[in-house]
Amino acid sequence: MGKVISFVNNKGGVGKTTVAFNVGAGLADEGNKLLYIDLDPQASLTVWALPTSAIPTYNVADVFQDFFSDESGETNNLNKSIVYMSDNRSIATSSSKLETIQNNFAIRHTTPIAVKEIIKDVRNNFDYIILDCPPSMTPLLTHGAIIASDYTVIVTRPAYLDMKGIVSLYQAIRYDEKFYPGASKLLGVLLNQFDSRKNEAKEAEIQLRNFFKEKVFNTLIGQYAVLSEAPSHHLSVFDYDKKSKASKQFKSLVEEVLERVKE
Repeated sequence: MGKVISFVNNKGGVGKTTVAFNVGAGLADEGNKLLYIDLDPQASLTVWALPTSAIPTYNVADVFQDFFSDESGETNNLNKSIVYMSDNRSIATSSSKLETIQNNFAIRHTTPIAVKEIIKDVRNNFDYIILDCPPSMTPLLTHGAIIASDYTVIVTRPAYLDMKGIVSLYQAIRYDEKFYPGASKLLGVLLNQFDSRKNEAKEAEIQLRNFFKEKVFNTLIGQYAVLSEAPSHHLSVFDYDKKSKASKQFKSLVEEVLERVKE
């Protein structure tokens, strides 16, 4: 059964999708069969992965719509939303409609288990499934992803306001782990957009390691132009510039992820 990893933060702009896409690409480059599932209504992962002409009209939002419309809860059309990117990489796409689904169904349904139910039929088809969550702790999507996952990665920046929200996010993960058997464990906390020349960044790293100890990844991802250039070419950083510092850092991060998953 494939391992499911959620990438989360309750604040936008931290580079969560950048990390999710490139970690997924790195796992695929290691020979693993990989599925991305875009759970963010902004659909940044979808737009990165596919040119507009290749994005299907039926997407994850429609999968949830069909799932909730069937009172038996047995309708699962996730396979219909999956697009094959390469021999071992695929994506279940998203759209802004997912925001409406979240708003319409969050109160009326027992939503936290919906993601788990929807992905269960495809888990055996992939080695890894990457869930890119919205930048908020929504019941249907983010909590649902944490409950459905084996592991969760928190992505943050070394900035004061970003760091303040990490503790509450960690508490939410611990809550889901306690009340939903089988919910994900924290795989690690990643410092992204790290600039070692700035004292704020150095102080943030110290604070993070003091609180989360060994849960903080040893790899730090810096700020590089290639990371903002690669999406417009629908490429991972490895395919865009394999020799770049960013590629080397992401390769190191992927190695850490693989090592932690084995533990």
